[in-house]
Amino acid sequence: MGGYPRYSVLVQRYLARTLTCSQYMKDWLLERGHLDADRIGVVKLGIEASHFVPATPSRRHAMKETLLGVDPETVVITFVGRLDPQKRPLLVPRIANELIERIPDLEVVFVMLGDGEERHDLEEIIKSYDLDDIVRVEGLERDPAQYYAASDIFLLPSVNEGISIAVAEAMAMGLPIVTARTGALPEQLGEVVAAGKRTTLAQDLGGILVDHVLDTAKDTILYADALEKILLDPALRNRLGRNARKLANDELDWRITLSALFHETELAENLPGHGDTALLGYPHPAAEMAIQSLLIDAWKETDQVGYCKSHVRGSRSLCISA
Repeated sequence: MGGYPRYSVLVQRYLARTLTCSQYMKDWLLERGHLDADRIGVVKLGIEASHFVPATPSRRHAMKETLLGVDPETVVITFVGRLDPQKRPLLVPRIANELIERIPDLEVVFVMLGDGEERHDLEEIIKSYDLDDIVRVEGLERDPAQYYAASDIFLLPSVNEGISIAVAEAMAMGLPIVTARTGALPEQLGEVVAAGKRTTLAQDLGGILVDHVLDTAKDTILYADALEKILLDPALRNRLGRNARKLANDELDWRITLSALFHETELAENLPGHGDTALLGYPHPAAEMAIQSLLIDAWKETDQVGYCKSHVRGSRSLCISA
């Protein structure tokens, strides 16, 4: 991970405030040299929640027939994401095969939306398991809402994620989520961690968080376990879906996140002498960036001697970290 978050650490003394999209990213910055937690705000990424409305049973049945050409009672599990190593698409046909072996009479279809470097390998694995009719690679889809409407469960076995837009959309559609306990995904599904302990009850989450180990064989079993649990317990499936929809409405609608952005902007206050490098003896920002970039991998040895914590009002600068 790097990019803008790392730049925020490098030039923190020049920034009035840094905004991140998750508590996970805020903690990441603090662990790598950001000196003042009070100057880092959290604003979740927002979606148009009203566009992603949970399908009624009759609409879901109709979408399964018209969009996918399957029987309304078929279970549809949907994956949306780039077909690259981060999202682990190659795990999906293996999970599908494991699930079918466990429940031989299960009528199920895995729908995969997305494209990327692993598409060819994905299609080869699907063929090797003889799952061409079970795992369908549909390619890029600009508006996946119609596929969510035909779906029963959303699956994303990523190595790591920040706030996932695909997960947010599926949550807004009222789908139970099966994904990894990594990055910002736990907080997105409603898991609150305080003082190093999880404080949210599992019954309040919007899905099942899988403690993956990044081993293909082991993780195939772990994700199949989670999916089997949801499939065999309709009450659990419904509860997770309701929780997911509520979380999306309460925290991920763009109107809520935009309001939070305005609030965070109001908190941005520059330091004394900001904008006058001669006054405080600051180096030129470009020179500072060049020097600090050479030292970034040794952040523990470079304390990033920071901005003082006294606040003054004036012009504001922001760094937004995804």
